[in-house]
Amino acid sequence: MDEKEKSGCLVIGNGVTIKGDILLPDTAYIHGKVEGTITAREVHVGSTGIVKGKLVAAIADIHGEVSEHLITKEKLVLRSTGRIMGLVEYQTIEVEHGGVIQGSISNVSAQAVDRNAPASRSPRPSDPLGELTDPKS
Repeated sequence: MDEKEKSGCLVIGNGVTIKGDILLPDTAYIHGKVEGTITAREVHVGSTGIVKGKLVAAIADIHGEVSEHLITKEKLVLRSTGRIMGLVEYQTIEVEHGGVIQGSISNVSAQAVDRNAPASRSPRPSDPLGELTDPKS
């Protein structure tokens, strides 16, 4: 990954625990543990990764564990080693053989996402994904 590709990204390594809220404009790679809320354009939870709390992303690729609340605005991929427990909201989903979901799962249509979208394409500081839910897109 070159310097330009690293901008706005976060890597949480195996053995690292972060407690609190994380807000990223781009991609998070979770190989350690996050307790709290993580909001990013894209989140990759590695096989050793654990997210306990709320995960909000346009795209989520889950090899590890996510519990409590997961919201994807575009695509959720649950790999064969992945486990999701709690409330899951998704636009599109792909589950590999062996992937586990325990809890409530619901498809959030594009219309429902658009109805709750901000009017402009400019993200608010508390909503870096605002541009992904623009009703004009």
